[in-house]
Amino acid sequence: MPQGEFDRALARMGGDREMYAEILDYWLKNLETAEGELRAAVANGPETTERYFHSLKSAAAAVGAEALSAYAARQEELTGSHGPFAVEQFLPEFSERVAEARAATLQYLRKAPDGHGLS
Repeated sequence: MPQGEFDRALARMGGDREMYAEILDYWLKNLETAEGELRAAVANGPETTERYFHSLKSAAAAVGAEALSAYAARQEELTGSHGPFAVEQFLPEFSERVAEARAATLQYLRKAPDGHGLS
């Protein structure tokens, strides 16, 4: 994710660097469980899968992970319009997108001397 996406998310949060750092820490923890959450959503049916992608879309946009948000938006639309899918259809690209978002978030957090990437 480009630096600017994080900067815009920080601006939307009123520039509160401490709060944004806490949100990014929480975001990283959620990314660790994303694959399991997707598996559970798919097992519960297309409506649950659609809601999962909707939630991921919103959360990703809120923290500045625009590429992951756009991916989740596409999957939300496809899931809602095409019915049930096997989780294996989602996992390769999903895992790649989550890994990219995680790596970019960690890089952003490591940039500042205070360890928050928010100087």
